[in-house]
This record gives sequence, structure tokens and C-alpha cells, in this order.
Amino acid sequence: LNAAGGSGHNVSVGKSSNDEITVAVVEILNATQIADWSWNEDLTDPTTSGDVVTTGPALLVAVWWGDGNTAIGAHTATPNNDFEIIDSLTTGGIALIQCIVAVKQVGAGTHNVTWDATNAQGAQLWLFAFQGENNVVSVTLQDAIAAAAGAVAVAGSAAQTAADATL
Repeated sequence: LNAAGGSGHNVSVGKSSNDEITVAVVEILNATQIADWSWNEDLTDPTTSGDVVTTGPALLVAVWWGDGNTAIGAHTATPNNDFEIIDSLTTGGIALIQCIVAVKQVGAGTHNVTWDATNAQGAQLWLFAFQGENNVVSVTLQDAIAAAAGAVAVAGSAAQTAADATL
């Protein structure tokens, strides 16, 4: 949570040369804490995240990592509960790990998201709840979308040894 962020911020992840990775990076402005988070693997479509609990206004960030065969074509997944997709990497025909990132502003309560994929498949699901000081998040949905544009990157060929995402 202590990254400086801002225009031109770069995130790099090294990898071995014999595997592919997909990196999702989202810059959350003015958040001071991850109030709650959930990870689960749901092998049956539609896939549902675990619950997160918020004590006040929060920005939820949901990440869907599909496990479908990309050799048969691109896959998509649509979140419910008014989540808005801000970026995705679901290209077919190449070896990659599919990723879709969606966000939603919420109040206090218990929250989750269900994803419906175009080609039935399982997925690993992350759901993060970001809150600010005194339980106030001043991040607008438009700020989150602007900050995340182009932030899903892939390193898939044997020659590539890193995935970079520049905000």
C-alpha cells in the first residue's frame, strides 16, 4: 500500500522463460487500507467470489482469472451486482492466463461478485475492499477506470522474462 503511484509508475514482474504470466495492476487513489479481501477457486461456471465486509464507503476491486483453454478462442466473463469492467486480457489463440478486472463503489455491508463466462469454465477469484481514513474513500469510479487503463499486461513468449504494466 505504500507505492508512490502516479503518472508513469511502472510495475515489473520477473518470470522464468518457460512459462506465461498475466499481471493485473490497479492504482487506488486515496485509499489507506485494504479493509477486507477474499480469494477462492470456483471450478463451476458461473463462478462466485467469497464475501468481503466493509464498515463504510469502499471501492471493491474484483479480479477474475479464467482457467479455460485459450487455444479455442477468446473468453469473456461478465460480473453481476453492478461491477464495471475496467480492463481485461482474454485474447484467444496464444498461451496466457485470462484476466478481467472490475470495480464497484459500495457502502457498509457484505459483498461478493458472480462472474458468468461465455465459455463455461472455472476461475480463481480475488475481491478486495479498499477504504480511506475515517472509512471515507474519495476515489471516484472514473478515477479508478483512468488509473487502471492498460494495466493488464502479459508475458507469454519464451523470449520474454517480465511483464510490465505502466500506469
